[in-house]
Amino acid sequence: MTKTDYAKDLIQRGFKVFPVAVGAKVPPVFKGWQEKSEDCAKFVNSWWSVDDFNIGIHCKDLIVLDIDVKNDGINSLAELEDEYGLPNTLEFRTATGGRHIIYSHPDGVKNSVGEIGAGIDIRSNKGYIVAPGSTVPAGSYSVYNESPIVPAPQWLIELCNTKTAKIQKLPDDGSISDQNIAIKRAVEYLQKADVAIEGQGGDAKTFAVICRVRDLGVTSDNALEAMQDWNDRCEPPWNPEELQAKIDNAYKYAQNSAGSSSVEAMFDIVQEKEASINNEQEELVDEEIYTPDDVELQTVLNTRYIIKGWLDSDSQSLLFGHWGAGKTFISLHMAAHIAAGEEWFGNRVNGGGVLYLGYEGATAMRRRVYALRNEYPDWDLDNFKIKPMRWPLAKRNSDGARLVGQKHFERALKIFKQDTGDYPELVIIDPLRNALGGSDSDPELTAPYLAYLQEITKKYGCATMTIHHPGHGDTDRGRGDSGIEGHMDTVIKVDGVRGLIETRKQRDDPGGNLFYKLRVVEIGQDADGDMRTSCVVEPVDMNELDPGLTNEQQLIYDKLKEIAGAKELITKSQFRRAAQGHKSVIQTEIFDVLVQKHYLVAEGKQWRVGQGAAEMFS
Repeated sequence: MTKTDYAKDLIQRGFKVFPVAVGAKVPPVFKGWQEKSEDCAKFVNSWWSVDDFNIGIHCKDLIVLDIDVKNDGINSLAELEDEYGLPNTLEFRTATGGRHIIYSHPDGVKNSVGEIGAGIDIRSNKGYIVAPGSTVPAGSYSVYNESPIVPAPQWLIELCNTKTAKIQKLPDDGSISDQNIAIKRAVEYLQKADVAIEGQGGDAKTFAVICRVRDLGVTSDNALEAMQDWNDRCEPPWNPEELQAKIDNAYKYAQNSAGSSSVEAMFDIVQEKEASINNEQEELVDEEIYTPDDVELQTVLNTRYIIKGWLDSDSQSLLFGHWGAGKTFISLHMAAHIAAGEEWFGNRVNGGGVLYLGYEGATAMRRRVYALRNEYPDWDLDNFKIKPMRWPLAKRNSDGARLVGQKHFERALKIFKQDTGDYPELVIIDPLRNALGGSDSDPELTAPYLAYLQEITKKYGCATMTIHHPGHGDTDRGRGDSGIEGHMDTVIKVDGVRGLIETRKQRDDPGGNLFYKLRVVEIGQDADGDMRTSCVVEPVDMNELDPGLTNEQQLIYDKLKEIAGAKELITKSQFRRAAQGHKSVIQTEIFDVLVQKHYLVAEGKQWRVGQGAAEMFS
């Protein structure tokens, strides 16, 4: 079944559905997803036309018990069943083996986290769950119990409505009543407070709101419960663990006024003050400063490389090319050779770990990685890891605060070291436009992104490679801010038309050219019996006299032979017809290659469809 099929099945069951980020549980694709889900039947075909988005269910008029196996949810559920008895109803299985137990209730209840039992969250009005047909890195969601949805039992409704924010145990000196008053004041403030919206200063807004809750006298133990309804209105809502971490940080470091400076900024100020005091009494030392006489020949000659002549350790690189040129396939091919320590296109490789941050096509990425694994079945690729990403690494006006994407990235680096014993040698970020919180032409975004890459390299010792698209007018450079390429040590262009990988910039070393083609491989039949395919990179020994064609060139050449027929002649306009769908600059490149390789031979004002190698060596 496709995602569209799953979504239509859910609509027939009476659910209000909407698209959620590819390969993830958050965020919803649309702002105002609650309202848009009301018209899901009208837009289901267009929403999942790409068949990549996960599926969310708006829990309006429902009570859903979200059972988390990791937090003792199964035992808590068993206690509820023993005490009250749970009616049989529709249930889904989550990716981690938990359950979504679904009841109807026209008025809904408040959403909560662990209030009716450890590991049991309640999702109702303004909340949502991820539906069957969705896939996340941990696995897929499916139907667990096909029973029809039944009304929520009265005991469950009362339990959800009567549970209130948990009050921490305090001495019997009147402070308990003071805490209740503080929580009430905070809830009244939160009902009117602006919510956090991703891409619109959500981190800063959340920090400011927590500071205000703190200033109203709510303890850190009670803040999460007090903020639950406010969090449900955020787009997207914070995970309880994320929100609790923000609460802990804000309560520990916040200044007295709401919206105070970020934690990181405050640390910087304190450290600078301490340093200035200490430096008044100590001799200043900077071991990174050196003179020409300090440079030894051996240290220069023994500079560590990842791929000799192409990628150096501790460097920043950019790989760009048109859509469909095979950038992702080539970067995966490169990553596998680095992880296995095998020569890449005949170039020496110093083996090391690779972390791949993939922002696009989680399902397609799994197919590509599976095909790559089959291509090199005997290689040890345990130190090649793929991390699906959906959070940007840079945003405008972030005020120096650590972004959610940066936290996830650095956590992945630490997990990598935990699993393999060392940080990765190379991090691949694919593509740049998703890693930025906006336009790649905006220096206020690209500058902090590039600075962050430098910080990562310095802190963790890993090189980075950013995957990007070419300029709209100038296809020989990456798109957007010119400062991107200016920052890079290495810039590599992937030319899908010529099947060419070439260095456009390489500090100190001469550039190089490599040739490739994408070979289609079958990976297996799907549930409908249809064969699914992917591609792998195949190095090609090519020079100006080599008759080999890339897939695109061959396709157009075959069309030209059909058009020419027995006459074997075509006009330039007929060539453009065969190459329609490609931009004019690409058409020109293909035409030049076919002429160069004698697949097109000038005959007056027309062109004879030649035979390639047979023409060259006859």
